[in-house]
Amino acid sequence: MFVLSDKAMFPDLNAVTLENLLAYSSEAIVFSDLQGTVLFANLAAEKLYGWATGELLGQNVDVFNAHTSHSTEEIVEDIKNKGSWQGTLMQRRKDGSTFHSELTVAWILDENKEHIGLGSHSRAVTGIWHAQRELGG
Repeated sequence: MFVLSDKAMFPDLNAVTLENLLAYSSEAIVFSDLQGTVLFANLAAEKLYGWATGELLGQNVDVFNAHTSHSTEEIVEDIKNKGSWQGTLMQRRKDGSTFHSELTVAWILDENKEHIGLGSHSRAVTGIWHAQRELGG
């Protein structure tokens, strides 16, 4: 783990650089507070989930979970016990359609290593999932 405030290690890393890194990532990135309220979602999250960022802000992250494979509570419990959760699950778009997704969720810490929220990144893998099933995987 690295600390973003370590200027010796990352002398050119600033807020604008980080904002661009997050905003233009090809994977959906969502940041929520400790209660699960969405505070940030990048362009890839808009495309993946079908919500405009303005619509997502203030929503609970549970809007993404299709609840067919893992409950949000189960994921949060794993994060509390292990620091992160990673797996494949069914997620839901704004229009109600579902898709298989690889999701990673982890604590976001401040410079004092206090929990300030949860960060996640995900990508749709429905095509890969179906191909593996057809091959017997």
